[in-house]
Amino acid sequence: TTNTNSAIIAKAEEEVLHDALIGCWDDQFTGTSSSYLMISESTIIVSHTSYPPPLTFQILPEHSSTFSTNTDNDGKAGVSLIASNDPNDEWSAGKYSDFDFMIHADDKEWDDHILYYCQIDFNDANATEAAKFD
Repeated sequence: TTNTNSAIIAKAEEEVLHDALIGCWDDQFTGTSSSYLMISESTIIVSHTSYPPPLTFQILPEHSSTFSTNTDNDGKAGVSLIASNDPNDEWSAGKYSDFDFMIHADDKEWDDHILYYCQIDFNDANATEAAKFD
C-alpha cells in the first residue's frame, strides 16, 4: 500500500508541476537570438525569432519525471519532460528530447513566474534513453 500511495502522490506532484508550466514563455533576449516556448498538456512548441520555423515536440508523460533542484533559490523540484521531436526537424527528426524545467519561486526579489529550461538531450534514439538521468 505504501508503494502505491507513493506512486500516486509522485504522479500527482508531476501533474501539478506540469500544469504550472502550461503557457507561453519568452526568453526576453533581444535581436535574432530571442525564442518563445509554448507549453500545452501534450506539446512543447519552440519558436525562434530568426530560424528555424517553430518546432513541435510531443510530450511523453509516461517517460517524464520530477527532479530535485538542490537549491534554495528555486522551487523544490523541477520537471523533466521527455518528448518526441518534430518530424520536420532538419537535425533530429524521429529522435527524442529531454527538456528540464525549473520555476524560480522562492526569492521574493524575483518575479514568481520566471521559468528556467534547458533542452538537455535533443537527439536520443528512443524515449527511454532521453529519460535517463543527466
